[in-house]
Order: sequence, then structure tokens, then C-alpha cells
Amino acid sequence: MKKKVLLVLAAAAAVFVLAVAILFLVVDADDFRGYIETRAEEALGRDVRLGEIGLSLMPVFGLEVNDVAVAARPSEGEGDLLSLRSLRIGARLMPLLEKRLEVTSVVLVEPTINLVRDAQGDWNFDLGASEEVAEEPAQSSEPDGAPEVTIDAIQVTGGRLSFRDASRNPAQPLDLALANLDFVISGFGSEVFRVAVEGGTLDVSDAAIGPDTVHVGIADVQLAVSGGGRSVELERLELDLGKATVALSGTVEMQTAGTRIDLDLEPARFEVSDLSSLLTTASGDLALSLSGKRPVELEASVHGVLAENRLPEISAVARFNDITIETDALM
Repeated sequence: MKKKVLLVLAAAAAVFVLAVAILFLVVDADDFRGYIETRAEEALGRDVRLGEIGLSLMPVFGLEVNDVAVAARPSEGEGDLLSLRSLRIGARLMPLLEKRLEVTSVVLVEPTINLVRDAQGDWNFDLGASEEVAEEPAQSSEPDGAPEVTIDAIQVTGGRLSFRDASRNPAQPLDLALANLDFVISGFGSEVFRVAVEGGTLDVSDAAIGPDTVHVGIADVQLAVSGGGRSVELERLELDLGKATVALSGTVEMQTAGTRIDLDLEPARFEVSDLSSLLTTASGDLALSLSGKRPVELEASVHGVLAENRLPEISAVARFNDITIETDALM
């Protein structure tokens, strides 16, 4: 019996090796360049450039495209809106042997996006369709009709998003930088669209309120989007602020009367030194600082509708023990 099992395993391994060998002999990954470029340009409405394309075996069968760039339109300025170190496209093995691409997964490796809002309030990107791309679509080199696309998830590793907003004050712009982002987007084709952020960092710099940059660690984010984007369930948002961990949960829902917000902050403990640094950054010229040996306990919630002339109800409870407040700017 044991010998038969070994024979079956050996036969399966031989078939696998044979399939891989045939795959590399018959399939030229570059044959799919036109198809990938065409589909990407149709979806994004802008030019897409692809570097070297090759076959990949691990972690899944498919294609790996290096040095991917999504160009800005002429009206958006020079440079690229999005760049990727590599794009990994998971595909079914048998269709690949027939030179057909049936996509099952997508992995974006080290994508970089730079968003800018100028003093006039204009962004460096336009979400509208590009007339140039729409008028002259590139011809696909896919040999046998439209392939099947059944993507289970899109994974991002090592992502970076930078954001600069100079619309409020060009001399003192707001800068945000999300780095080392690892997240997975799933639920395609279902009623609930899910995003799971596994880690990252957020740096916030606002010269209008202070010279220091606030550093926040993104530990865990789990959210579910439904109703065509009108309802977001924040199952958990966990941030690391110095030695403190802050966790939120709740829902945000677009309604006729406004945006319904129901969020709760789990009880958190802040070291006085961390809270003092945050207040110093936020107070700017006020020179406000705290000192004390025991941590501050805080919990809060936001419930109600946010509309043009209406605010939700905000409640907060803070417990201070042996805290000293110092300032030299109250006179």
C-alpha cells in the first residue's frame, strides 16, 4: 500500500514537471503584452507602460511584469501617476498552455502613488475617461477571444501613497505619507467588498499647526463596504501612537439626510509624555505641555448624522491622575 502511494506521488510530480517544461517551451509571456496593456488602459483611461514580462511559478502560476508605469495625462502635468516595481498576475495553468490568459489573482509589488492638490484646489489627476485612449484602443494580441477573469483578491505589498494639499495655504501645505502598506482587497463580484490592511505607517506634517511630524503605526484595519459604497462597516481600525494602541469600530452610512456615523473608541491608555508631544504639535505657538507619572485613560464615541447644519453627538471620558499642565502663552 505504501509503495502504491509513493508511485502515485511520483507520477503526480512527473506530470507537474512535464507541465512546467511544456509551459516554458510553448508559451512566450511577451505574447500577452498587448492584451494586458489594452485592458489596463481601458480600465484606467490613461497610457500604461510595461517592462519585461516573464512566466512565474511561485507562489502561483502566471505572469510577472516588471517596471509598470501608469502615465499622467498632459493636463495633469509631467511624470507618472502610478508606478509598480512588479505586477504578478495569477493564471490557470491549462489555458496558459493554450496561450489563453484566465486571471485568478493580482499582486501589486511596491506601488507608488503621488497625489497633489494645488493652491487653486485642482488635483494632479482626473478620474474622467481619456478621449485619446478611448478613440484609439490598442489592439490585443490575445489569440483566442476574451479570456475569463475571476479575481479572488488583489494584494498590495510595500505600497506607498504620498499626499500634499496646498489649497488651504500654499506656504504651509498639509503632507501625508502612507508607507510600507500591506493590504488585501477581496469580495469582487459579491455584495460585500472587503479591505484588510495588515500593516503600514502614517506620517502627518502640517506646518500650520507645528514643525513636528506625527508618526502613526497602522497595526490592523478591517472594513467591509456594501450598498455600492454607501455603507462602510469598520470592523476594526487599530493604530499605534507611541506606547498607546488606539482601536475604533463602528459604521459609516450615506443616507438621504446626511452621513450617519456610529463609531466607538475602545478604552485606551496614553503615556503622559506621548500625549504631551501630541498636544505640543497641535497647539503650535501656545507652548502647551503636560507632565505626570500615571497614564491618561480615554474612551470616546461619535453617534448621529453629519449634515450641512448638523453634527453627530460626540461623547468622551478622560481620566487624569496627578497631571500638571504648563503653558507660557495664556497672558
